[in-house]
Amino acid sequence: MTEPPSPLHDRIHYPGGAWEHSHPDRMGANARTFGLRPAPVERCRVLELGCGAGGNLIPMAYGLPDARFVGIELAARPVEAGREFAGSLGLSNVDVQQLDILEIPADLGEFDYIIAHGVYSWVPEPVRDAVMSVFARHLAPDGIAYMNFNALPGGHLRNLARDLMRFRLSLSDDPEARGDDAIRFVRLVADAQPDGSPYRRILEEEIVRFEHNPVGVLFHDDLVPAHRAFHFRSVVDHAERHGLRYLCEARPADVHPGRYPAPIQAAVRRFGGGRIAREQCFDFLVCQMYRCSLFCRDGVALAPIRDLDGMNGMRVAADLRPATEPADLTDGIVATYFAPDGASVDLEDSAAKAALEILAEHWPASVEIERLLRDARKRAGRSGRPTRFERREFAEFLATNHAMGLTDLHVREPRMVTVAGERPVASALARIEIERGARVTSLRHRQVEIDDPIAAEVLARLDGTRDLAGLHRDAVRALPGEFFTCDQIEAALRGLAYHGLLER
Repeated sequence: MTEPPSPLHDRIHYPGGAWEHSHPDRMGANARTFGLRPAPVERCRVLELGCGAGGNLIPMAYGLPDARFVGIELAARPVEAGREFAGSLGLSNVDVQQLDILEIPADLGEFDYIIAHGVYSWVPEPVRDAVMSVFARHLAPDGIAYMNFNALPGGHLRNLARDLMRFRLSLSDDPEARGDDAIRFVRLVADAQPDGSPYRRILEEEIVRFEHNPVGVLFHDDLVPAHRAFHFRSVVDHAERHGLRYLCEARPADVHPGRYPAPIQAAVRRFGGGRIAREQCFDFLVCQMYRCSLFCRDGVALAPIRDLDGMNGMRVAADLRPATEPADLTDGIVATYFAPDGASVDLEDSAAKAALEILAEHWPASVEIERLLRDARKRAGRSGRPTRFERREFAEFLATNHAMGLTDLHVREPRMVTVAGERPVASALARIEIERGARVTSLRHRQVEIDDPIAAEVLARLDGTRDLAGLHRDAVRALPGEFFTCDQIEAALRGLAYHGLLER
């Protein structure tokens, strides 16, 4: 057996939640871009290792009622909480088990998707090897495995603050009560350094991260004794020893040179070498701290899609807005589009600009790719002199922007609506979550912070029994002393729809 979880593991709750890119929809879409055909998401089989209280797995089970989900967790309290959470939603397609990863039985079954989030870098070496063994034993022939880990060389920088905190906590009889002291000690060391010194900048950046996250992240991610960061290439080698093959990053933009300054792009081009060597070189260039990687079975042929036929049945979504609205769709006129994270793309092609305009109108819903091409061509034709936007060119446009994180490819559409109806309904998942805290899970499997008290009160009451007047009446009762109008209720509903929280 592994060592039993430390008392802190049960005493300090890890604030797990939805990891968007670990969802079968996102993994499946990434696999499709490399020519793989994983199992249909709607009826897939999913295993999560180290699932905690099910904050990632249970929302998946809610959104995919015909799929099957199994979660493995070592500590007792998270398992109890996960079972209670699933029970409150009436889910029968998810099973959260208390089990050691080293003792997973051979007859557990075959899974189309296996997830190990928050495990590899935070457990002893035998457990890391067991994770790879579980992938090898239980992954379906066309299955995909997701695994995140802290990466080098950036991990060296994070260890500077980690070592300071571990030193401070070693002097305490009760580390749980001294978490703030550990952070204050890092600040004391940082403040003692000259202004502008590299050491001070590194520590200050880490302090911002510590203060932004709950204390559970500090203890479970940064202070767990087994914590290690790894070079990308060593993780790939480990996977290959177990008959696995690196597929791609779950968040392709993390390693796309186009997201970085021109000198880094030029350095990657000069390096040459094979794909794995280039990605390791890239990590050194950007001081990579973290990776979320996907693996498949060795021997699976990878053939990146080059034409639209390879995207048959897929969908695309994007929340890109033009710098100047409305954008000029005239062919040859440059328009700049921005993503919420500040990333941007410049486009001249009228049909490409029309496609982004259509996607923005449908957000957060996705649009089937063939329909998007047809409608973009029509809209471009009304704007002046259109280009043909050939199918191969459109496929390259979609694949490139997906790889850069500007558009999202999907293999399914959740049961959400983008406009509130007369008696709007929010997902039962989000309604339960908002009663427990400000963070909820969207139907796109994204974590959403609801920091507006009006929106929170509205969300909790969206069970389909209230119209706008009823929502306003009940929200006023719940927030005595606050004055707000039905217009504010409508604004809250638009915001909830924008974040993918309303369902059919």
